[in-house]
Parts: sequence; structure tokens; C-alpha cells
Amino acid sequence: MDKKLFAADATIQTATVEVKVMRIGKREMTLSVFRQLQEEPIIDEQTGKLTGEPWGRVNYHPDKGCTDSHEHEHVIWQKGNELRRARVHPCYAETSGWRSLRHDLGQEIGWHLSSCAAAGQRPSYLDIDTCMPSYGNAAKHIDVRVDGFEVFPTVSDAAMRLWHPDQARRLDPRTSHWRTDHAIDDETFAAEQEEMRAKALKHCGNWRPDDMWERQVQPIIDRLKAFRAAWQQHWDDVVALDQLFIAV
Repeated sequence: MDKKLFAADATIQTATVEVKVMRIGKREMTLSVFRQLQEEPIIDEQTGKLTGEPWGRVNYHPDKGCTDSHEHEHVIWQKGNELRRARVHPCYAETSGWRSLRHDLGQEIGWHLSSCAAAGQRPSYLDIDTCMPSYGNAAKHIDVRVDGFEVFPTVSDAAMRLWHPDQARRLDPRTSHWRTDHAIDDETFAAEQEEMRAKALKHCGNWRPDDMWERQVQPIIDRLKAFRAAWQQHWDDVVALDQLFIAV
């Protein structure tokens, strides 16, 4: 049986809502004062580290194009004894530090590929059948994922020739053009391939594949992971900040 609810039994209570107001001295901060704060990133785009102490979020977008840009938050923060404002976004991939690390990883992977080829190894992250020596091309730019990170290394002609001797036999190593004489003898071709191995070793600085991965490649991968994790944590912390209210 439904219980009857009578109007006389009901009441309306007023809840207390906490509003945090930004003040300069005894006066509330105004939009005009907020706009005059020097704008400076609170997260260093090169290192992914905080450069000051965040005070709170402000739901006001003073800059042109804010409404059309990607997700972001406006933050008031403290640098030394001064206040700043910053626009914080969750997309670490657009930062100069991230792009620089990915560029460095791409370069190291290019050298690691040469190291693998010189050692007669096939790198696990690359299908070498996509890297065939071809007419007129001395090197090849590729798109490859390494530990989840997309990079664009350059595969040297020497590496491709070492991985694909049948194709290399048809191409003149000096010009990357088809040989006029396809019947190159084994001894001459073996000497050419040894020369390619020497070039590949020179390209990678005589590194062994495992040593190069451990000392050159893996540290950059670790830095990329740390950068991504730090940026995401800073974004989560910003979103969790209290909203600060400023006067019109």
C-alpha cells in the first residue's frame, strides 16, 4: 500500500553553497584585472614540469579563439611572489618537448636499424619487407611504431641492401640504378655487401644493436612515457582545482 504524502509534512531547506572569491587586498578581483595578469605557461613545454603553484580555475576565456580551440582550462597561478594566468590543455602531443623527444627517438631508431642490418638482425618493430632497396632511392623514410610511439626514421640504403641481397644485386650501389650487367660475379657482390656493412656500422657509430637499444633508444622511450604521465597528472590536478569567482 502506497504511503500518502501530505503537503504539511514537507519543507524546503536552503543549502549553503561555498563560493571561493579571488581578492586583491580587500577588493574582489575583476575581469579587467584578470586580463591584465601576465600570461605564462604553468607547465614547462620542454620538461613537462610545473613552474609554479596553481591557485584555481577561472571559468572565463579572455583570449580570441578560446571558444573555437580544443579543451582547456584557465588557471591563476603563483610564480615567486607574482601572479600569472595560464591556459592549460590536456594534449601533450602539441608541446615542443614532446615533439623534440619524438624527433630524437626517430633519429635513434634510424641508427638502430643500421646497427641491426650490420649485425644481420631483423628488428622486431619493423617488417623489413617494407624496406626494399629501389631504383633511384638511396634511403627511405618510414612510419613505424616503437613501444606504442609513432616515429619517422630514415632507413639507410646500406641497411636495405644488407636485408635484401637479391634486390641489391640488381642495383648499382653507386647510383641506385639498374645494373647494365646483371651477371655480377659473387666475389664482386660480396665485396659490395661488405662495403655496405661498413657503411651501416659507420652510420650507427659502430654500436651493437642491444647496446644501442639499452643506452640510446630505451632512455628516450622512458622520457616520453614520463613526460606523458606527468602532463596527464598535471591536467588531472588542474581539472580538480577549485573554481575561483571574479567580479565583473
